[in-house]
Amino acid sequence: MMVEKYYLKSLSLNDLKALNGVCHFADCVIDQVELIGVFDIDVPIKMERCIINELKIHSCWFNEGITLKNCIINGYIDYQMGGHNKKPILLYQNVFTGFVNFFDCQFASRVEIVENVFVRGANLFGNLNEGFANTFESELIVSKNIGDLDLDGFGFG
Repeated sequence: MMVEKYYLKSLSLNDLKALNGVCHFADCVIDQVELIGVFDIDVPIKMERCIINELKIHSCWFNEGITLKNCIINGYIDYQMGGHNKKPILLYQNVFTGFVNFFDCQFASRVEIVENVFVRGANLFGNLNEGFANTFESELIVSKNIGDLDLDGFGFG
């Protein structure tokens, strides 16, 4: 089952539980996705052709993976201490309007970042000498993205 053509003011782990495991959203507008300090998310999440105005995913482990495809994600994203995924994290053909801060993420399973636009860039491959660089333990596919993915810092300034 999927949620289609719907407006959501907010989406949290409690909301996902209330939807009885429905984690496939298509053609939705979501003002805020807030998954902060959740750690283990044990359901696969898929968002297609959605507009997400604020994405907060600090300390969030997508154990069953996450797919973002053809979405527009507005604003700064602070993804600290993330990864730990047992299933793939797939980012396809999205537009990220703000800086994407990947800080101390440990990706255990496959990560695919393909044909995305990072308007303000990301530090996915940056901060190498800082002691909190991201690690990839499995297959990493990065191709045809627009924007710098190897910036240093946290996107402030």
